[in-house]
Amino acid sequence: MRTVGALLLCAAIVNAQERGRFGTCTFPGVDLEPVVDALLKRFPESYNLADAVPRDVLPGLRVGNTTLVGLSKLELQGAPRLFCRRGKAMLEISTHGFAQFSAPWR
Repeated sequence: MRTVGALLLCAAIVNAQERGRFGTCTFPGVDLEPVVDALLKRFPESYNLADAVPRDVLPGLRVGNTTLVGLSKLELQGAPRLFCRRGKAMLEISTHGFAQFSAPWR
C-alpha cells in the first residue's frame, strides 16, 4: 500500500511540475509550418504605418510616417515554437529575408 501511495505522490508531483512549466495551455497536434508559410506569403510588399502627425521618439528626434518594405520576401527560418505564457498559447517564429524600415526624421 505504501508503494502505491508513493507512486501516486510522485505522479502528482510530476503532473504539478508539468502544469507549472506549461500552464494550462494545450497545443493541437497540427503541423504549423504550412500555416505560417501561407501567412507570410499573404504579407504585402510594403506597408505604411501612417501616423497622423510626426511624434517625438527622443528629445530632439522627431519621426514621421514609417514604411516597411520587403515584407513579402520574408521566409520562415526553422520550425515554429509553441509555448505557454500566463495561460495563453503563444507562437514564436523566426524569419529571414531583407526588409527595410524607413521613416523621415529630423
